[in-house]
Amino acid sequence: MSLDATKPSDTTNMVSDLGVYERETRAAVNALEVVVGALGVATIFTNYNAAAGQTTIAIGAGLSGVSIESVLITGTGLAALQTVTGARSGQIKIFIMGDANISLVDSNSRANGTFDLNQLPAGSSFGNYLRDVIALLNIGGDPDAGNNGYWKEIFRTPSAE
Repeated sequence: MSLDATKPSDTTNMVSDLGVYERETRAAVNALEVVVGALGVATIFTNYNAAAGQTTIAIGAGLSGVSIESVLITGTGLAALQTVTGARSGQIKIFIMGDANISLVDSNSRANGTFDLNQLPAGSSFGNYLRDVIALLNIGGDPDAGNNGYWKEIFRTPSAE
């Protein structure tokens, strides 16, 4: 339901018409509340600590399935992450490096939850620097069909300190 922004006018409407406008407004607000509630959580912040030698993170077992997730990622030892699995196309993960133990490994495969980073040479890594930030967008992921898609880099912000 859309509301008529021109009503009530300052000159032509009577006080008796105001009840109609209030009821329409309340109905529209209630409908909007239902829609927003159905969306559920759209963003979340996660602390994730990767194990030494870990190469994969799974959505639902460490990371969330929400649309946009900021992840402060640390490691108990060096971890060269190669994949994030179980994602839906369109999900965004923003990784904030919490220590120098974590790196993301670039891949040319564009499949199976791998990272497609904006850097050369192919197969090199991003990370291993405290406070670096990288945002990735999942393309083609459909966990219901067993397809992990791939993660395309959408921006990065290396720490200058």
